[in-house]
Amino acid sequence: MTTRLISTGTEPVTAAEVKSLIALDGTDHDTRIALLIPALRQQAEQITGRSFAVCTWQAKLDAFPAEIRLLWPPIVSITSITYVDTAGTTQTLAPASYAADIHSEPGWVLPAAGTDWPDTYDTANAVTINYTAGEGANAPEEVKLWIAARIRADIDGCDVPDYLDGLLDRLKVY
Repeated sequence: MTTRLISTGTEPVTAAEVKSLIALDGTDHDTRIALLIPALRQQAEQITGRSFAVCTWQAKLDAFPAEIRLLWPPIVSITSITYVDTAGTTQTLAPASYAADIHSEPGWVLPAAGTDWPDTYDTANAVTINYTAGEGANAPEEVKLWIAARIRADIDGCDVPDYLDGLLDRLKVY
């Protein structure tokens, strides 16, 4: 299975929030802060295995497995599931034909009760799942503080304390 980021929407923290958290006035660092927010958010996502920005993801599989694991929780919604049928035609599954467990981390997609996945054409990437994941402005405060503290250290030109990453520990997906 391959999971790719298609687009990124709302970041977990704004430049104004960061400036408020680190008691920074003026506009001298605004461009730098705007560049650092997505970079640090991506680093936090790699550390924890979850989406903090609201993102559109696409997972591709060669065939339907018993259950499909959706990476980068929390899962907000499944946009579509398409597959290449045995005749080589792309079909879209009706939402009633699958069940999504968006509460688990990672999330899962299963065939609806009493049904099976359809057969697919024998080709690479025959199944495509498009979904939205992430928290955006509703991201945990720890993430916002982690980003702000790293930006403060960057602006001040000092080392980041080793214990800072501990803010993200409880958010890790295993």
